[in-house]
Amino acid sequence: MEDQHKGGSASSAASDREWGRADVERSCEGLTRLAAILCGTPVALLGLFESNRQKIRSNYRWAVRELPLDSPFSYSVIEKKDVVVVPDTAADETFASQTLVTAGPRVRFFASAPMFDRTGRVIGCLSVFDQGPKDFQPHQIESLKALARQVTALLDLADAVSQLESQLESGERAREELKEIEERARDLFENADDFIMSILSDGTLLHVNRATTEALSYSRADVAKMSIFDFVHPDSRGEFIKKFREVMSSGTTRKVETVFLSGSGHRRTVDGTLIPKVLGDRTAMIRVIFRDISDRKRIETELGRARDAALESARVKSQFLTNVTHEVRTPMNVIVGMLDLLQKTEISSDQRDYTQTALASAESLLATINNILHVSNLESGSLSIMTADFDLRGTAERIVEVMKVMASEKDLEIDLTLEGEIPTVLRGDVARLRQILTNLLTNAIKFTHKGSIHVRVAWERETENHLFFRFEVEDTGEGIPEEKIPRLFEPFFQVDSSAKRDFSGMGLGLATTRQLVELMDGAIGVESEVDKGSTFWFTVPFEKRVAHAMVVAARKSSLSGMRVIVLDRSETSRKIITQYLEVWGIRVRFETTADNLMERLRGDAALGDPYRVAILDLHSPDRNGVALTKEIKDNPSLAATSIILLTSLGEELNDEQIRAVGVSAYCAKPVEQAELFDCLTAVVAKSLPQAGQPTFQDPQQLPKVGSLKDIDPASVRILLAEDKPLNQKLTLNQLRNLGFTADVVSNGREVVEGMAAQPYDLVLMDCQMPEMDGYEATMEIRKREGRNRRTKIVAMTANAREGDRERCLSSGMDDYLSKPVKQDDLAMVLARWLPEVVNRKTAPH
Repeated sequence: MEDQHKGGSASSAASDREWGRADVERSCEGLTRLAAILCGTPVALLGLFESNRQKIRSNYRWAVRELPLDSPFSYSVIEKKDVVVVPDTAADETFASQTLVTAGPRVRFFASAPMFDRTGRVIGCLSVFDQGPKDFQPHQIESLKALARQVTALLDLADAVSQLESQLESGERAREELKEIEERARDLFENADDFIMSILSDGTLLHVNRATTEALSYSRADVAKMSIFDFVHPDSRGEFIKKFREVMSSGTTRKVETVFLSGSGHRRTVDGTLIPKVLGDRTAMIRVIFRDISDRKRIETELGRARDAALESARVKSQFLTNVTHEVRTPMNVIVGMLDLLQKTEISSDQRDYTQTALASAESLLATINNILHVSNLESGSLSIMTADFDLRGTAERIVEVMKVMASEKDLEIDLTLEGEIPTVLRGDVARLRQILTNLLTNAIKFTHKGSIHVRVAWERETENHLFFRFEVEDTGEGIPEEKIPRLFEPFFQVDSSAKRDFSGMGLGLATTRQLVELMDGAIGVESEVDKGSTFWFTVPFEKRVAHAMVVAARKSSLSGMRVIVLDRSETSRKIITQYLEVWGIRVRFETTADNLMERLRGDAALGDPYRVAILDLHSPDRNGVALTKEIKDNPSLAATSIILLTSLGEELNDEQIRAVGVSAYCAKPVEQAELFDCLTAVVAKSLPQAGQPTFQDPQQLPKVGSLKDIDPASVRILLAEDKPLNQKLTLNQLRNLGFTADVVSNGREVVEGMAAQPYDLVLMDCQMPEMDGYEATMEIRKREGRNRRTKIVAMTANAREGDRERCLSSGMDDYLSKPVKQDDLAMVLARWLPEVVNRKTAPH
């Protein structure tokens, strides 16, 4: 090996002259990247000090050109002349106020090793950074120092080569300089702590340094007879040869980690970068610096075992919490349900007060249990979103009504504002929405002593498939100190954490709320001022309903007489559901086993009296609810029966799976009356008779506009449905100018009652009205008319977004006018429909 080196001195000098700036830069970049990898940080910088700045020579994942010299990130290394380690810059008074810590990249961890020139002066540093605090291990400090020494040697060598190139013409002096440089490089090469090798294309070791032979227990004579592949452990040899050949063939740098087997039989895990030396169009050799990372790998293995143990501990804790909360929730479901039934019976005022107090306390306990379960599910990643059709307006109103009971105990008022046109039907996770709003309202009531609480729901924006709504809960409570707000949504954090705090609770409500909002792809925040109150807000997206979808128009009258069959393992739950269903006039039958239920479904369907809806316990005694649903849907005679699943509160289901087998909706136990009503009305609306479908889906199929000249106004009866007096006055005047008159009603219920009392030829129908809106009124009219559809109904609505016309038509309307309605537009609609009405009246019977 020595003879080979001496014999090739002339060619070595020539090759060194070819070793230019690009090679230096690549080597610097490789060492900088290696520093980040060995130190376990995402960022590393190699900087040289110049006058008033630190000029960055190379960087890894932080594109910065320079740093000020008066920054502690520079001068701390110059002053100490040793490795500087700052585990947490935010906790270090020297670094905490620096811009790089408070803004920009927000550096939280910093370590830097100095580089010295021959006189001992600090000329630069090799630094690593991270955005989180970090414990720096002793072996990592030594690695950073060693790499800094390697960089210094590399820069010295590059400078020397550069000087040599400028002095080649000076003959003997240049040769003496070259000889000195070669000796210095050889000294650096030989005395380095890492394994440095030059390897020919066939794996022959052209040269290795002293550290290689000593660490691997081989003599230089042994090495002269070996190839690099002989060093590699047999288990790792195949992969190493593959990467080696890839570098030789492609001429590109490749990082490698492998295992060396020493002459004494010891394993040493090493990593390094295979750097090809390209001459002309071929790779002549590979240079590599291997670092012994055996200790680091051992520590990583130990940390991995510790991590696995921690994860297993967390899993056991999560499973324990889940089991406990499920066990506690089972009797709580019964308590809440029975108290709810009790307060609906004939009892004294004192008994009602006791019952409401007990129910409020039980629901508070249940909410705490659910919050614990949600935290456990979120930690384990098992919480998911379950989408279903729901009425946003009705949901918000019912939540506020329920919370008014709690607020009344503190003489607080709660009011609700719905801004803009709220679609009748949206698609989303109504259970999650209900929990979010309930948590925020509970929090507002808890921290408000006097005044009021205002809930605001407003349309914010829309995309092609979603509508975004903003919800606000504003209170006049004591407010939140500014310094407390950043941690407000953290688990277990409380504004008042003292032993004598005025408010109870575990600090889970707001943390759970934030996690649920983020689970729904939303955002949450708070604005607060001490002694003036707080406004908690969140925005969430809901799926749009397709244009041809039916609006939810079902009311109690739609449910009356409907047949429903229920399978529930709990006798208490059956009593509660029976109470709810019978109030709505529904014919209910219960079964206790899946086999009995299937026999009853098949028998009644054969008699021509099928069940409209089946409510199934997910954990039925002898059949899983999902499997039972599939069995029902696979039977052609039962396919029209809609399925509602009863689940345990907090239980996570695969939404796509249960939809695929045919489940229409689901409710969580203990079943709330409002939630069950929402499920039933949504299911009924999907199966309304075809009379509610539009006659003219395509505007091109509408009748041609005729003339009003030949129509006697006295022969036409028009009904105007509009709840705003000014709009009534405007439309009546427009009709009067056209020669027509109209009767006026102010809500959809009055429309239906008016149509039942006397026939009308045409109804001008506002869509948003109290008690019953225009969509619901239209569907009720069409249901009563059946196939004999006679009355022309024209929508008059402020809705002007895409799909609004289709919604009106899908509810059974014939035409559409967008407010503000101009008289000419009204005349055109009358001219389109009234000639048909008159012709039908005058046609011979």
